[in-house]
Amino acid sequence: MIDALLQQNILEMIVIVGIAIVVFGLFWKVILIGAGLLFCVLVLANHVPKVESAPIVYTTKQEQIIESVAPVIKEIPKVIDPRRAEYVGDCVNHGFSKQWCEDNWDDKN
Repeated sequence: MIDALLQQNILEMIVIVGIAIVVFGLFWKVILIGAGLLFCVLVLANHVPKVESAPIVYTTKQEQIIESVAPVIKEIPKVIDPRRAEYVGDCVNHGFSKQWCEDNWDDKN
């Protein structure tokens, strides 16, 4: 009987189990809190929202309403900045085309 207990494998298992019991005994609260937090994170990370998908039905009545509405385009008078001519002139003098310079000014303002 004593020979069976003194074998190397059995003694190693006793030491490992003893260390595990001591560690768990000292830190059991922390281990349980950590396991609980890990469980909460895993549950929230795997959340799949419930989506009710209803088929989208387009009726001809809605299409007629959409087609009958005409777009209202209101022209806004364009105010020309007096610095625009100076900018375009300087830009053309630097080798750019007049159209590019005008478009560049319009994009920035």
